Amino acid sequence: MLKKRLKLFMWGPSGVGKTTLGLQFPQPVIIDLEGGAYLYGDSYDFDIFRTSSTDEVKDAVDWLNTHQHSYKTLIIDPMTVYRDALQWKWSNIFLRRNKDSKGYRFEFYNLQARDWMTKWRGMHSPRGPCSVRGGKFGRPPGPARRIK
Repeated sequence: MLKKRLKLFMWGPSGVGKTTLGLQFPQPVIIDLEGGAYLYGDSYDFDIFRTSSTDEVKDAVDWLNTHQHSYKTLIIDPMTVYRDALQWKWSNIFLRRNKDSKGYRFEFYNLQARDWMTKWRGMHSPRGPCSVRGGKFGRPPGPARRIK
């Protein structure tokens, strides 16, 4: 029987407590794109994946969705850094694909709501974590480094 899972997307100004709230959910792991997760190490018990690339974020989420683990909460922090990195990556892909075209070119591609929903649906897995949306591993993602 599949357990019902909460998916929560928190958005707000810096410092309002999004990460702090996420860390209060059960058995959290943070995909840390900014290097700020260590600030919470004395107050909360959690694991961390450090990364700065969209491909590593995807690899970490794929690993969480396909392997047995104890995590029940996933925090991607900060989400704006991830969004900007995705924006940059896909803009470059479209520019490369269309550099020799005679007219129709994407000068900048904006992720649409449908694109985000497709991404989030891909994170649903019976074995995956409960998700609070808000990793540096040199080999395929494995157990995260314990902060506390």
